[in-house]
Amino acid sequence: MSKELKALAKSFINDVADEFIKLVMTVPADKWTWKPEPTASSAQEIAWHVALAFYSMTPLLRGEKTPAMDKRATQQFKERYATAQAVQELIHKTLRETQEAIDRLQSFEQPCSMAWGETWTAQKVLFRGFGEHTAYHSGQIAYIQRLLGDTQDHF
Repeated sequence: MSKELKALAKSFINDVADEFIKLVMTVPADKWTWKPEPTASSAQEIAWHVALAFYSMTPLLRGEKTPAMDKRATQQFKERYATAQAVQELIHKTLRETQEAIDRLQSFEQPCSMAWGETWTAQKVLFRGFGEHTAYHSGQIAYIQRLLGDTQDHF
């Protein structure tokens, strides 16, 4: 696999993560757990979800399994990453590990065993798992900001 393709993948992942973090950091601390409806997700819950996805998908690129996350581990994760700053730090840490994993990839066609039993290629993990997934949730954070009255464009 060429260095150019690896550089493109790393740049893409960085851009998507940076956009998400930028949006997350615009949510006022006193609105971090606010939900537009009781069944909706808060900015905090969306941020946890994305951070956990980054944390879970990076090992796949190294040919490893995703970390097991039972209810207790999930609760500990939520407590450890309770603030926007903590989520930001986790995503940045995971991003560094993802960059290293991309550097070691032999092929974008490398099989990755997903936790729910499907097998994806490394390319799908990178561009759908990290990219499309994070972009979708960036839109959710932007929408929450609109509901809170923030009309500034943070993209």
